Amino acid sequence: MAVTTPPPSKHIAIRTCFATKTRRPQSELVRLCANTNGQLHIDRNRTQPGRGAWVSPEFIGPEASDAEARERLAPLRSALRYRLRCPTLVVLAR
Repeated sequence: MAVTTPPPSKHIAIRTCFATKTRRPQSELVRLCANTNGQLHIDRNRTQPGRGAWVSPEFIGPEASDAEARERLAPLRSALRYRLRCPTLVVLAR
């Protein structure tokens, strides 16, 4: 009689939303990052280099543009600058 082992469970990365502090699977969150000019943008493919911050799509809007995301995150700009380690981060475009 052969003993079968269960298949290994697939690891699911859990991230914390920067704005709401809720923990959710990475696939349910949107990644924000800053480019070399300090401009905040949404990293939809999750492939941009550097530090990123994860945020719930409900917080910024599911189909938000970069400008809309910057506007929604403006009250959190100092915390976001610290999180991304980007002192010249432009959160709200003028």
